[in-house]
Amino acid sequence: MSQCAPRKCSQCRQEGCNKSKATCPVNVARNLNTQCDLCRREGCNSLNPECPVKMLLHHHNSVANSISNPITMVGRFYSQINVNPNLYDHIENITLREIYLKELTEKIQSIYITVVVNNITNAITVQQAQTEIPLKTVEFDLLQEYKMCTEDCGVCYDNPCNVTFNCNHQLCIECFKGNITATKSKKSQILKCPFCRGTAETVQASDKNTHDTLVKLK
Repeated sequence: MSQCAPRKCSQCRQEGCNKSKATCPVNVARNLNTQCDLCRREGCNSLNPECPVKMLLHHHNSVANSISNPITMVGRFYSQINVNPNLYDHIENITLREIYLKELTEKIQSIYITVVVNNITNAITVQQAQTEIPLKTVEFDLLQEYKMCTEDCGVCYDNPCNVTFNCNHQLCIECFKGNITATKSKKSQILKCPFCRGTAETVQASDKNTHDTLVKLK
């Protein structure tokens, strides 16, 4: 069985290299005269896994996400953030060096702030889900006597009517179930007729099977 040839970098065409690596000769040549936007060193870039600033940010990301209770503990880490003052010694301009140190400190602080905000948001979401108001029970009085229906349902136009409201409007049992579901979704207990919108104080079934189904819906 023939062995597959080693994969080559699509940029430099060298075996074992990859275009995402900072050590790729093409990337090195491309960034030779440019500064890394993290450590501000020439010849480095944000893809370089050995970039000191990238390593520092990765460290704080790991620490922030490993805190078991960020809401109470993150303040302690936040107040102890001290960026190495020698990190930008290769910058001759002292003012620029201080600006870079300040920007890096704020970037690290934002990591911990993000963790706290995310945890607070998640806690609020969970609490809201736990305290969500359950759907109310729709109230209506079911009469024991039956009332015959001779018309087709005026809601779906598919089934014969077998439920009658006290306003004498009629509909099928399936549309009646849909009316109850719609009433619950509005967090209401008042059942209304879908035709005249009057309050359905009493409901009558046309037969025993429909009556039994209505009993289960109460």
